[in-house]
Amino acid sequence: MEKGVFESYMRRAKFLANGEYVTGYQRGLRRHFHGVSFGTDAEHTQWLSLQADETRAEQGRGYLDGFNGKEPATTL
Repeated sequence: MEKGVFESYMRRAKFLANGEYVTGYQRGLRRHFHGVSFGTDAEHTQWLSLQADETRAEQGRGYLDGFNGKEPATTL
């Protein structure tokens, strides 16, 4: 991912209404952009597992979208 795309996605994510999704998305996007130098493997695994947690599923969904380099979701 090019730096300009990364920065654009990070800015766009800030304007989403669901803060839980945004928190996960921005962290996942950082992991996608910076690779293993951002966070630990244990943290990465923990963030991926949030989708199965009812109370934190939106954070997990956001993390996965960001980690996969997708544009931030506009509808939640």
